Amino acid sequence: MHRLYCTPTELTSAVKAGSLILTGREAHHAVDVLRLRIGEEVNVHDGEGRILSCKVRKTARGRIELIIESIAEVPRTEWQIELAQALTKGDAFDWVIEKATELGVHRICPVITRRTVVKIEETAMAAKLERWRQISIAAMKQCGTPWLPSILPAVQFDQLIQQWQERELELIGVLTERTALIKTWFAKFKAQHGRVPRSVRIWIGPEGDFTPQEVQVLIEKGCSPFTLGPNVLRAETAAVCASAIVIQEYLGMSELGDSNSPEGK
Repeated sequence: MHRLYCTPTELTSAVKAGSLILTGREAHHAVDVLRLRIGEEVNVHDGEGRILSCKVRKTARGRIELIIESIAEVPRTEWQIELAQALTKGDAFDWVIEKATELGVHRICPVITRRTVVKIEETAMAAKLERWRQISIAAMKQCGTPWLPSILPAVQFDQLIQQWQERELELIGVLTERTALIKTWFAKFKAQHGRVPRSVRIWIGPEGDFTPQEVQVLIEKGCSPFTLGPNVLRAETAAVCASAIVIQEYLGMSELGDSNSPEGK
């Protein structure tokens, strides 16, 4: 089943009208790339949990009209995962956005640390955010997730610490501290609270890792240091690997029964 995207506002208006007209980027993708034809079925996602099941009514250059047959609403998971990822060189951060979307990360916060090489001018941030948004939308259409992650503007590490909003479980990937596996920190949290955490934030440093001072600040804030094994991973590899492990912890525990859900017993 092919998938397209429209904004939540467009979807709401379309539901009232019973049909959806797409133009611009999405119409080009549907008509010129996917080559959708009249009568073909297609799903349209709004990135906020709503999915339209549609059939193609008309196509034209730069325009496609869809008949809405049904709408599904998929709620957010009870748990929330945030990725606090130091900016990386080249297109590596684009790859992180893509894979984090596919995995189901809820929120992505690009962080500028002491050792971050990449610098984004404030005037260029809006364009960078739009680029990341388009990458995330493409990933959503590819994998079928009903939810897009929130992607925040890049923020300085010190500013993020000053504006600290604690998650129930804070995890930091490091190379120098005494560490444990992610599953160990999940098990420890569950032993203390009788449930899995409702929110997790994963901190991943840049090439060269966090500085010792940054690690110390995060440890003092309550972050639990974790390892992904004996090998030194690229920052983007570590981000995706850690996110996948956290999601697997949630999925594995949810299979054990409602008593292991974030709501507890």
